[in-house]
Order: sequence, then structure tokens, then C-alpha cells
Amino acid sequence: MHGIVLIPGVLALAMSGSAALAVQENPPARPSTEAETVSEGPLTSDPKTAQLLSIELLRYASDVLSVPPLSTEAIQAADIFIKEAVMLDPGNAEIAHKQLLIAILTEEEEHIEKAVRHLLELAPRNEVAQLRRLVMAVDEFNVADERIQAYEFLLQASNRDELGPVISSRLAFNLAMLYRQTGNRDGFARLLGESMTLDPFYAEAMAVGAGYFQTRVSDPVASVELLVSLLLSDLSDTSTPAVLANMLMQYGAYEAARRMYSLAIDDLVANQQPPTNDLLADLAVSMWASGDMESALALIQVRQHELDELYRSMTEQSQPGLSPLELARLEAPITPTLATVRAVISSNSDADTAADGMASARESYLNAITILQSNDIGEEKDKASAILELAWLQLWLGSHTDEAEAHIEKAQSITPLSEEARARFDGWLLLRQGFPADALTVLEPLADSDLAARLGLAVAYQEQGQLQEAARSYLSITRETPGTLLGIWSSIRLQDMLGTQLPPTEESAAMTALVNAIPKAVDRYPLDPRLAVSFSIRTSEMDMQPYEPVTIEIEIVNNTPLPMAMSPEGPIRKLILLQPELRIAGMDNIKFGPLVIDVGRQLRLEGHERVTMTVDLRATWVGRMLNIFPLSGGSILTTGTINFKARNNNVSRKTVFYPGLLGTEVSGTPARVDGVRVDDQWVSQIISSSDTDRLKSENIIELALLASVVQDNARMDVTYPITQNILDGGIQAIIDSFARMDTVQKAWFLSVMNSSKQIRSIQEQAMDAQERLVSMIMLIRLLEESDNLLILESPTLVNAFNSTDPAVESLARWVKRRAEDLLERELASDSNPPG
Repeated sequence: MHGIVLIPGVLALAMSGSAALAVQENPPARPSTEAETVSEGPLTSDPKTAQLLSIELLRYASDVLSVPPLSTEAIQAADIFIKEAVMLDPGNAEIAHKQLLIAILTEEEEHIEKAVRHLLELAPRNEVAQLRRLVMAVDEFNVADERIQAYEFLLQASNRDELGPVISSRLAFNLAMLYRQTGNRDGFARLLGESMTLDPFYAEAMAVGAGYFQTRVSDPVASVELLVSLLLSDLSDTSTPAVLANMLMQYGAYEAARRMYSLAIDDLVANQQPPTNDLLADLAVSMWASGDMESALALIQVRQHELDELYRSMTEQSQPGLSPLELARLEAPITPTLATVRAVISSNSDADTAADGMASARESYLNAITILQSNDIGEEKDKASAILELAWLQLWLGSHTDEAEAHIEKAQSITPLSEEARARFDGWLLLRQGFPADALTVLEPLADSDLAARLGLAVAYQEQGQLQEAARSYLSITRETPGTLLGIWSSIRLQDMLGTQLPPTEESAAMTALVNAIPKAVDRYPLDPRLAVSFSIRTSEMDMQPYEPVTIEIEIVNNTPLPMAMSPEGPIRKLILLQPELRIAGMDNIKFGPLVIDVGRQLRLEGHERVTMTVDLRATWVGRMLNIFPLSGGSILTTGTINFKARNNNVSRKTVFYPGLLGTEVSGTPARVDGVRVDDQWVSQIISSSDTDRLKSENIIELALLASVVQDNARMDVTYPITQNILDGGIQAIIDSFARMDTVQKAWFLSVMNSSKQIRSIQEQAMDAQERLVSMIMLIRLLEESDNLLILESPTLVNAFNSTDPAVESLARWVKRRAEDLLERELASDSNPPG
């Protein structure tokens, strides 16, 4: 499509299918089961059976797509099934969603457009479908300038009001990305800002905006405001709190930083990720800086205890002969970073605590230096750096001065020091050796450009009694580097000298106010995600009859006052995990792979808003298993996980799923599918009721159940043997009734029927009829045959290749390819037996 003059008309048409539909109060009702025909579908007087068949076709479509690798033939096969399902039950939203998914896989624009339009007719408030339709309309323009004009048209004030801020925000973001691709930086910045303004809870735009605008603003308070907005836009993002905390520390907003570091750690723990030692060190420093030295040291001690337990466990395995007392005496070395933080914080405590902290840091560094030297890891300068770091810490905290001097000489022999670095160390050596006046002479020329030298100058001034000069030096270090160990240590020294707390800077006060505006409840969300998002599974009906839908209702509630986006990234992830477990009397519990369900019908949930959707488990492996064992009935218990994560279990060699941040796992109410009490009277009743010219849905269901009885009796392994003459009458009733079924009824009957040689003649009837739905069912059920050679030689498959129906012929190609793949694997397995 070309020509900018066509843009308003085309996009107005697209809007008419989205925003205009959204004003309808209720979606169109599903066709009544009393109707004589199913709209657009094959002629049938049995709409209930049509709906049952549509679910079977939906399951077949899903099954085809789940077979790896996903091929073009598989997509075409799934497309065939889903199109028939839509025609059979055009009012089923679950089928409509699957149709859109498959249409996207086909990459056929006309098909996608049709699927979107159909979905919007059923669910006019589906913002995801509305947005897709608008974007598709824009994508019809092949030239970038035309697409830009199209987006600008949609974002005009009048259109924006009609579309709403949520959809408009996404359109603005798309346009921003398009401007960036074309090199228009001003347009990119303008539309990105507009997207962020329209929906401050659109996490993708907020993330890009925070990264972009932070590099272009010189105001650190504005940067913090961007990060706070980003945090609130996606409460499931584990990285933002730590980034925000680091910036807060840089400007001395210690209490706010402590809160954000704590949130960052809680987020990681909730996401089942262990916090790093560096992050724990950062939290400890923020605690210390905000005046809580005890909590800072306790935090490091807890980490030490965890490492000790792990170290003892590993040692016990490698050295089983050690006694419990010997194991209890073992202490694990902590990282130099954590050890340094502990030593610096402890230096403000009592002498014993300070000595313990310094001893731990010394041991940690010596271990690291030994490893570097013995294993030849890294470059020489890395070894020298580690040695100098230990020497500097010892001089700073006034411990082991002679050893520090030896370390300096050793490092000098590895990598020569610069004149300034050597002078700094010489000045500190003089200071710790009791010559503060000489130290002043050496350090003063370096103080303007070297913070460590300036700190030595401050300590020397203080020891000389020049308190005013010392205070100035401590203050300058505090103001220049408020978030570093040097800056905080200097601040504490200065406050001890002054006998009062230093007032916060204007910037730190403003930053603290921004963080304080974050609701306190946000801190509790990682610990109890139900405070943020609740998730429940309910069974629509507790007891269901054989072959009826097994519908569960999924509800997601935003319990916060803040809007929360529903997207692949979160904070509410649009994919949930369902794990049904089927229990049938006399059998082990059946639990196949979990189901991933897309619940993303809205772009976001407003504060305290809830969304509900239904899933028919008949459209999954549960339906297949219930079809195999329809007489026994069974119960289904479904467990679900929202915001799920996955990891590989190396021991079991399985993928393990678990709830991540803001995620929960819940169990639904159990559902019961009734079984059937089979006896001669029951069979006779079916024979009698099916003797009619016009078969109804209940007749077809009873005949399907009777087919299972025939199969079980043929195996002679039943607790309900039927008198032979009555059973023979049942077999004849099935055969005679099948001839009177319409196409839809035949197709559904064949899709659920448990076959046996006594009723195999109906398959020959079905093959001769050459009806599309019937042929499709017979083809897909060929794959249930255990002998792949028989599948490839089957008359059903051979005849399908001669069909004049392109859909049947296309499906036959996929079935053949699948059977060939299975046969190839079988032969490969036989030629390479395990062991």
C-alpha cells in the first residue's frame, strides 16, 4: 500500500475494529445449543457435538505444534485443525486465541487480520488484540516515512483519547523506535518521553527511557526520579533496586540506599537467586553509614556462618575422618571485599572486634595472594595489586605496620610503583610509625588529587591537634565521595570530633524524599507476593459427565494500588504454568508435562483490578486420557504457577519450574468426571435410544461409551462382562447409528472412539465417505498406532494423498513425515541399543 493520503482512511478502519468495539458492554453471546446450525460451520442439527468436536480439534492443533522441530508442514496442519474448530464453534474465545497464535506462525497477514478481527468480535476489550490490529495496519505501509505518518496520525489528540493512554503509550514507543532506526534523535526522545508520560507503568518504555535520559541529564535527583519510576513500573525487575541504591550511596542518601539494597536482596531471594557477597557488602556499608554498625556486622556474621557451614560440609565429604570438634573449629575465608568492609566497620568498634575484623581481612587477602602466586593466575600486576590492597588496609587501620612495609616492597619488586603512589605509602608509613609531622610533609603535596593522601593528612592533623584542619580534610573527603568506605569513615571521624550528626545535603534529602514516596508495602512484596498479585484456580463445575468440558477458571488480581503491566517481562508475566494431575481408580496417578497458558488479554491491570479466564482441560493431554478411559471417570487436581521460572536439575536431568519474584504456586479445587455403571440394562437402553432417525448429542456420547465397553469386553479383562447377545446388539447399534450420523457427529465419534475389531467396519465407511472432518480425524489418529510401518502403509494415508481436498492432502503430508521421523528414531534406537 502506498500513498500518505490513504493513511487516515486505513487507520480509521483499523481503529473501528479495536477502540470502537471496546465501548460494547458485553461480547457477543456464544451460539445457543438449541440452534439448528453452527454459524459458518458444516451443516449439523447437533451444535453440542459440534462444540465438543471443536475442542478435540483445538487439542489436535496444540499437539501438532508441540512436536519438535516445528516445521512449516506442522504449522499448516495446526492451521487446518484450528480453522475447522473456529467454524464449528465461532463463539469460543479460547479457540479464537489459539487461531491468532497459529495465524502469527503462518506469517500470513490476511490470516492474522482475520484472526484478530474474530477475536475482537468475541472480546472487544482485549487490548492486546486491539494493539496488534493497529500495528498491523501501520505495517501495511512499506516505506518508513509512511509508517511514521501513520503512527503520528494515530497519536493525534482525538485518536489518543479514543484509544486510551495504555494503547497510545505502546504506539508512541513503537514510533520512538522507528525514529531511532531512521536516525531522528529528536523524534526518538520526544516520542519516548510521550510513551513514558502516557503510561508510567509500561516497563519497556520506562527501561529504555531511564537508560536514555539518565545519560542526558546532569541533575542526579532527576536520575533518581527516573529510577524510582522504573522500579514502580516493574516490581518484578531484580536489577533496578541495586542500581538505585548505588546512586543513592553516591550522594549520601544512606537510609534510602539501605532500603533499596534490602529490597534488592529480598528480590533475589524471592527469585531463588543467592545474593552476591558484593551486594551484601554494599548493604552492610549502607547500614554502617546510616548509623547502624551492629546490624552491619551482624549481616556479615550471618554470611560468615553460612560459608562456614558450607565449608565444613565440603570438608567432611573430602575428609571423612575428621572429628566433630575438628570440623567445628573450621572457618571459611570470606571474600576480600566483604572482609575489607568488615575490617573498616569494625575499626569503629571496641579493640577486640576491630582486631578480629582486621585479622579476618588479613587472612582473606593472604589466601587470595597465595592462590594467585601458586596457580600463576592472572598477570603480575594483579598479584601486585592484591598485595598493595592489603598493605593499604593495614596502614589505614593501623595494623601490622612492619608487615605492610614488607608488602609494599614486595609489590614494588613485581611492578614498580609510580612516584605519587610510593610517596603516599611512605607518608602513611611515617604516620603509623609515629611521625605525623613528617607524614604531613610527604602527604600535603599529594592531597589535592589523592583522596588516600588527603585522608592521611586529616589523620595526621588530628594527631597533631590541628583539629580545624583535620575537620576540613575529613569534610572534603565526605563531600567528594560520600558513598565510599573512605568517605563514610571520614564522616564518622568528623561527627565524633564535632559531637553531632552532619546535616544531609540538599541532593541527598531530595533523593530520600523520592524513595520515601515508594509505598512501604513494596518492601513486603518479595516476602509475601500475594500482597501484590493473587492467583487462584477454580473448577467451574465440581462434577462433570463423560466427554463434557473440564473447565477451570483462572483469576489474577492486582492487589496493589499501582497499575501493573501484563507482558512477557512482567511485572505480571502473561504466561502461567498449569500442572494437572489425573487420578483414575485402579491406576497410578497420571501427570504428563505442564501446560503453558497465555493469559495476556490485557496490557495492564489497574490497581485492585482482577482478570478472569477459563481453560478447558479437554483441549490438553487430560482430554486425551479421559477419552481413553471414559468409563472409569476420574478426578483432576490442577496446580498453577504465576511468574514461573525454570532451571535444569542436573541430578534428575529434568527441568524444574518454580515461582519467581511476585510468583506463587496454588492448587485449584478438584474436578470430578463421573464414570459409568455398566451392565446389561445400560447397554440395552443405549441400543433402544439410538434406534432413531435423528441422533442427538446424548446418543452419540452413549455410543462412544458403548464402544469402550465393546473394546474392554473384547479384551476379556473387565469387571462388568456383558451378556454376549446384548453385546452383539450393542455392536450392531454402533455400526447402524454411525451410518445415520452427520459429518460432525461422525468426526467427533471417531475422535473419541476406542476402537476394536468388532466395530472396525465403521472406519471403512468413514474412509469411503471422503468427508473432510472425518478424513482429518482418521489421519491424525493414525499416529496412535504403535507400528509406524503400518501407518505408512495404511489405506487411510494412501487415499488421503489422492484426495481432491487440499486440507486433507496437506495434513496427510505431515502425518507421513511424522511417521517417518518416528520410524527413523526407532531404527536408530534398535541399531544402537543402550549399554
